[in-house]
Amino acid sequence: MRRIAAERVRSLAKEDAEARANLAMLGAIPPLVGMLDSEDAHSQIASLYALLNLGIGNDANKATVVKIGTVHKMLMLKLIESSESNSSVAEAIVANFLGLSALDSNKPIVGSSGAIPFLVSTLKNLEASKTVSQSQSQVKQDALRALYNLSICQSNISVILETDLAWFLVSAIGDMEVSERSLAILSNLVSTPEGRKAIKLI
Repeated sequence: MRRIAAERVRSLAKEDAEARANLAMLGAIPPLVGMLDSEDAHSQIASLYALLNLGIGNDANKATVVKIGTVHKMLMLKLIESSESNSSVAEAIVANFLGLSALDSNKPIVGSSGAIPFLVSTLKNLEASKTVSQSQSQVKQDALRALYNLSICQSNISVILETDLAWFLVSAIGDMEVSERSLAILSNLVSTPEGRKAIKLI
């Protein structure tokens, strides 16, 4: 029943700005976040995409989703998911992080939550795959765009440098699929002294 409700919210919010505002005003966000504790993977995924659509073009909804601790729940969900639904869950989480990180006030919260290592790990796993599907290619682009958004916030630079993202980005230069976004993130990293120092050591 809750899964059906989440799928309905996802559908209503997809292309209707007024519906996004009204659904949030009616209290749709907290129950959707609560569904992330469900043991049913399909319900979890339905909730993730409903939350994603509620945030489209709605900064208030993006802020609410982050303020009530959803990012932590998403990361915990990824940790406990079975391999069978692992890929679908990762795709939905990355898409949410992209949307949520577009809001400036969310950037430091998302960046300090553990999302950055998750995004970097997702990128590296996709890069290591011998065959990449169209959906996986989209996940890679979404992860890079989310990391770009997060790298705009200077408080996130040190968190990024604790991962091996800089090395990954430098090695990806020349790959037409990711080169432009890689250079954009590297430009943000070298805007700080610690970032410049780290890049020089690669």
